[in-house]
Amino acid sequence: MNRLPCMLVLIPVLSLVTISRPDQESRPPAPGAGGTRQVSGRELRDAPVSITIRERTLSLSAILWRDFSPSMPPVANGHPMMAIFTVRCADGHPFPAGVRVDQAWVLFGDKIWAIRDPEEQDETDPTYTDAAGHYRNRPDSSVFRVVARNGPKWTPGIRVDVVVRLTDSRGCHHFLCAPQQGVGRIN
Repeated sequence: MNRLPCMLVLIPVLSLVTISRPDQESRPPAPGAGGTRQVSGRELRDAPVSITIRERTLSLSAILWRDFSPSMPPVANGHPMMAIFTVRCADGHPFPAGVRVDQAWVLFGDKIWAIRDPEEQDETDPTYTDAAGHYRNRPDSSVFRVVARNGPKWTPGIRVDVVVRLTDSRGCHHFLCAPQQGVGRIN
């Protein structure tokens, strides 16, 4: 019996449960070496807009949208938010090996959409996978891109702050922010 359809149904439901729990929304793991201290939305908003890891200066960009196009079956009030987060090396050299985006947050006022383990997706070839069949970024790419699905149904046109957590091969965490990103609408 194939369990994949059941898993696909449960993942969005579990994501919404996580989003609706205020204690988890406002307490993501802290930056720095893998400690257990929690950080607030204010601390996330104070994350820098560029960081340097292994002599590579990194910056974050984000594309966020809601889809209101007709679908079958119909979806009341449009589809949940989707997002693409791209961390780019300023010098165009390959992204630092062993560094990955493992968490992200979208902040709107006092609301926080927390994304755990976003899906990697190569910028030039979104179908690129590793030997195990997992979607991955190409090792020689100057960007590290992840996709988040099944977000909240916030109103298109708003401005949000986006924060990602990068974790390096030593387990150290680094936060990076893209402030005032617009949420688009697809009709």
